[in-house]
Amino acid sequence: MTVIPDELKDNPLLHDWRLTGGLPNYAALKPEHFEPALRFAMATERAEIKAITAQKEKPTFENTILAFERTGDLLDQVGSVFNSLAGVMSNKVMQKLEKKLHPLLSRHSSWVFQNTALFKRVDKVFSQRAELDAVKRRLVETIHKSFVDSGAQLSPADKKRLADIQAEEAALGTKFDTNRTNQVAKPVLVLSTEAELAGLPQFLRDSAKETARATGHKGKYAFLCTGTDTNAFLTYSSRRDLREQLFIAHASRNDRGDEFDNKATCAKLLALAAESARMLGYSNPAQMYLKDNMIKNPENAEALLHQSWDRTVVAYNNERKILHEAAAAEGMNEPLQPWDWKYYAQQVREKHYKLDDAELKPYLSLDNVRDAAFAAANKLWGITFRKVEGARLYHPDAELFEVCEADGTPIGKFIGDYFARAGDRKNIAPAKQQGAWMGELRTQYSLDGGQQPIVYNVCNISKASEGQPTLLSLEEAQTLFHEMGHGLHGLLSKVEYPTLAGCNGPMDYVELPSQIFEKFLLSNDILRQHLRHFETGAPMPAALIEKLKASENFCRGHDTMEYLASAVVDLALYRLPDASGVDFTKFEQDTLKQWGLPEGGYMRHRLAHFSHIFGGGYPASYHSYEQAAVLDTDGYAAFEEKGDSFHQPTAARLRREVYASGASRDPLESYIAFRGRAPQMDALFKSRGFTPA
Repeated sequence: MTVIPDELKDNPLLHDWRLTGGLPNYAALKPEHFEPALRFAMATERAEIKAITAQKEKPTFENTILAFERTGDLLDQVGSVFNSLAGVMSNKVMQKLEKKLHPLLSRHSSWVFQNTALFKRVDKVFSQRAELDAVKRRLVETIHKSFVDSGAQLSPADKKRLADIQAEEAALGTKFDTNRTNQVAKPVLVLSTEAELAGLPQFLRDSAKETARATGHKGKYAFLCTGTDTNAFLTYSSRRDLREQLFIAHASRNDRGDEFDNKATCAKLLALAAESARMLGYSNPAQMYLKDNMIKNPENAEALLHQSWDRTVVAYNNERKILHEAAAAEGMNEPLQPWDWKYYAQQVREKHYKLDDAELKPYLSLDNVRDAAFAAANKLWGITFRKVEGARLYHPDAELFEVCEADGTPIGKFIGDYFARAGDRKNIAPAKQQGAWMGELRTQYSLDGGQQPIVYNVCNISKASEGQPTLLSLEEAQTLFHEMGHGLHGLLSKVEYPTLAGCNGPMDYVELPSQIFEKFLLSNDILRQHLRHFETGAPMPAALIEKLKASENFCRGHDTMEYLASAVVDLALYRLPDASGVDFTKFEQDTLKQWGLPEGGYMRHRLAHFSHIFGGGYPASYHSYEQAAVLDTDGYAAFEEKGDSFHQPTAARLRREVYASGASRDPLESYIAFRGRAPQMDALFKSRGFTPA
């Protein structure tokens, strides 16, 4: 048991969560608590490591590997709270703490995984791993790999240099994310006249009015260059000049030569990645990053992207022709630009498919969609989500749910935090980082009695005016289901060892549980029974469901193309031996020209704000979503083949072999155990409605 020194006994980060409802004591937590708590937690883990290396007994699985698994619990507890709040409650104070503490945490990790005495013991057990059962052997191999990847086999001088690199990467990653958050804090468009608001529906006007109030433009209508604001404005605004202005602002985030410009930071991160790869024996960073993924190497990743690219180009060009004809019919005879696509797609959707967002949105209230996600999980596995009223979390918008099995046995806790927070002009009020993600305050494991998981989902949905329901777009509803899939991966984990539990595993497999769960949103049972009108409670009409299904793949070529454009640039960038000296804009253009990007195509994420690949865990790996798409479409087909989206034997296999198994075995083995065979790519193109190139 860890003994807390007197000077830290009042620090809520070090308290037993069982005394505060199984959660951190957010009510007592202050920013000044983080540094002393993290320093103490790091010192505690160092003492735990030293106790392992001081043993006289020969290294065994029990006295070395299991002993190592039992270290760092306090640091995990404190660090998970710090990292979660850095993402959802970001302001000047938290950003300053991140800048100081993330490099310290990186150096501590290097101390652990470069520890010569500890690695000798781990390496000895590794050499005898054949004597162990499959799961123990995988644990040993996973831990051993973590040491090797951290430089445990390097010379003392190279170890120091690699530790310096990793600490600098932590600092630069913090700077990158801070710039991304702060770049979008100020409105790009502040509108006031009816002519400027032409085409905008009432729900969008209401949210823009709230944004204006929060950013010091009371009485006007303000739009940030966030994805939420930009996508909505591009969809509805009939003012082409304003669409262009907001699109360019969104596309040029962190690439404007101002205080938030990230290009120099990206160049440094690329130089450090190249140096790390060379030190660890790889010819380029992509080889280093992909060696443990299902895709294995850059060549396989490129082959995957080519298979998707060729079919996507055909679909994209067909869609472009349709939209160009729609634009011409309205008198717009200029070439279709990226800021025109969503607007004319909406016009075609309304005219051809008779699907109007104004008709659909009342069935997609945030509460409805969230509860529909809970209902889908219940239909699949019998689990329930019970809201904990009066829970004191870090922000009033965040909600706590107790998650239980069908028989009432507790599984864990779930926190939903869905609304955007823009902060304020002085960067004092807390803001959220952009995007949507899942995180874990605690990861499940059963070793020594174990612990239950605490997971959270974060989205950036514009909050409706006071007293009004927040109505989602279909894309936002799909994002919520996607993140819930990640959350369920953490909640349903049933693994003994912490290192192999929860969402640990290769990136191109971790996206499978999220993407396959996303598909249940449009299942007939969910559409008919759980997406009800927010005012009347009436179920979604059959005619509306039919229109929704008919239009499901409309503009799928465009959406896939903007994703693939970013994926191919990411992979090409990290395949260079050292990409730090490239002109990013020219590199993007040259790469996409080489791939044959069709007219009007563009990247979903340009490099200067591409957080997935700069500190976000997906360097050279943005293609992982496409690899996971192969798995999720083929996997969901197992339900379709039974004619039942919630076929119970199939659902039970999905839970047992995919959601519950964590990283306890090779991911392909897990998939085959669920599906009965290796994945087939045909289901992916069929689901998108793509024809051969």
